[in-house]
Amino acid sequence: MIGDVGKYNSRGELTVVGRRDRQVKINGKRLELDEVEIGIAASAKDCGIRIGSKIAVVAAGASSLEAFITPGDVNVQDLRQALKARLPVHMVPVVITAMPKLPTLASGKINYGELKKRASQTDRPAKDIVGEFNSLGSFLQSDQAKCLMEQGVDSLGLVNLFTAYEAKREEARQVSATSGVSAPPGYA
Repeated sequence: MIGDVGKYNSRGELTVVGRRDRQVKINGKRLELDEVEIGIAASAKDCGIRIGSKIAVVAAGASSLEAFITPGDVNVQDLRQALKARLPVHMVPVVITAMPKLPTLASGKINYGELKKRASQTDRPAKDIVGEFNSLGSFLQSDQAKCLMEQGVDSLGLVNLFTAYEAKREEARQVSATSGVSAPPGYA
C-alpha cells in the first residue's frame, strides 16, 4: 500500500487529495513527520532540555518543516543544535516554536490543521528566521541561514527572504509613525 488517498473528479479522472500517513516530501526527500517528532523528544532528553509531552511537526510548504513544542520557555537554539547532531539535515525543522500550549481538537488530540495554518503564514517564517538580525551580512552568516542552505535554499533565496522581511518591517514602522499605533512585536 502506498498511502496516497485519491478520488475521481467530475471528468472521471483520479486525483490525489492527500495521504493516509504523515509522510511528506521536503526538497525532494520523503520523510515521516512522526520520526522528526521522536527525534525532537530524544534530542531534548539527551541534552537535558525539558519539553512537554506534546510535540508537533508540520510541513511549512514544500521546502521546510516547522516544529511546535511545549512549554513556551524552551531554549530552541540548544534544541536545534542537538537535533542537527541526531537527524539528517532535511529532517531538522527550520523554525521551532515554543508555546505554552498546543492547540487541540475536542478529542484532546493535537490540532495539526491549526498548526499548519500558523506555519504557512507568509510573514511568520521571515519574522522568526530573520527578525533577530540587523544586517544582511549577519543573517547570511547565521545558523538559521546555514540550516536553510543545507535544506536547499540558495543564497539568492536567503537574500530575498531578508529583503522581504526588511520591507515588511519598514512598512510597519511607517504605519506606526503616521498612525500613532505601535508596530507589532518583531517589526518595531
